[in-house]
Amino acid sequence: MKKILVPCDFSDQAVQAFKFAVDLAKQSRGEILLLTVIELPVMHESALMPSISFEQVFVKETKERAEKDFEK
Repeated sequence: MKKILVPCDFSDQAVQAFKFAVDLAKQSRGEILLLTVIELPVMHESALMPSISFEQVFVKETKERAEKDFEK
């Protein structure tokens, strides 16, 4: 296998799948691509909190947390 896509939500199962993918990649001299997905909560725009502002903050904070988890 040349490329192995590993979805990662940082759960114990995802970490085990990553370890398995590392072993497989070593054997086949392949490359691992990690993927995490951010699902935005449904927000209805209001005068008090425009949804675009909320989404930007949410994505920024979630991205920072995922980057820290990936570093581990």
